Amino acid sequence: MDRRQFLIFSALGGLALALPLARDAAAIPNTPSLSIVLDDAGADSHDLANLEQLVEMKFPATIAVIPRTTHEEAVLKTLSKAPYLDIFAHIPMEFEKMRNSDPKKDHSSWLEQTPRKVGEKYNPVQHAAIYAFDTPAIAVKILADDITHLNNILTQYGKKSIVGFNNHTGSLVTQDTEKMFALATYAKTHGLIIVDSKTTLPERPSVLFREAKRVGATAYERTVFLDLDVDPVKQLQTCYSILEKGKSVIAIGHIKEPATITALAQAQKTHGQYIRKISEI
Repeated sequence: MDRRQFLIFSALGGLALALPLARDAAAIPNTPSLSIVLDDAGADSHDLANLEQLVEMKFPATIAVIPRTTHEEAVLKTLSKAPYLDIFAHIPMEFEKMRNSDPKKDHSSWLEQTPRKVGEKYNPVQHAAIYAFDTPAIAVKILADDITHLNNILTQYGKKSIVGFNNHTGSLVTQDTEKMFALATYAKTHGLIIVDSKTTLPERPSVLFREAKRVGATAYERTVFLDLDVDPVKQLQTCYSILEKGKSVIAIGHIKEPATITALAQAQKTHGQYIRKISEI
């Protein structure tokens, strides 16, 4: 058993669970899993059409919703009626070289609609992102407020709730041990699953997964990116190669990418027995 399998088995109390998750193929017990996380839901006008296609497919995935985005309510309303889709809070976190005195090179607006300036006080009505200058206590409050905000919308449409979170960008903040320990402790206390998106460079790695395991939270780390600068079909082939070696895969894509949805439809036909949403691995 490799390290990833050991961590998964440990998080499940030593039991390997495999539930029927794909429309045309039942999951095979005691086999590795392929879990798809689709990020950035709520931020783009294409999200809803692509999400509805996933619902029609009955594809078991995890949809990561950015709090306080233009289309979050429509996305959450659709998700509330899809039992085979898990819902994550996709928490914006400051990334390296985000700020620049030259407005043309400043990318703060990539993080949230009303980005905070250095030292600016957090306002839960306007803000959803964790910044490098935030204390661990403030970081936990932002996480808690973001999840509460999304859950408050979900309660209007049904009984589903947020099952965990991952980071949106965050290559700077996820290097901060104290903040990640605080977030992981909150997740452990509230029964939330963590996926470390691993948006950092190898020489300056994220510590979110490490701190999550340190406190005993249920946590996984991204194995493969599916899209944006890469071909989702080729990236899924990489996933299949990993599965063939008996290892599980966490693959992160983006809900706005039609090519990713098309590739996942094919994956469901050929590898549906391995595909599981994050809460069922």
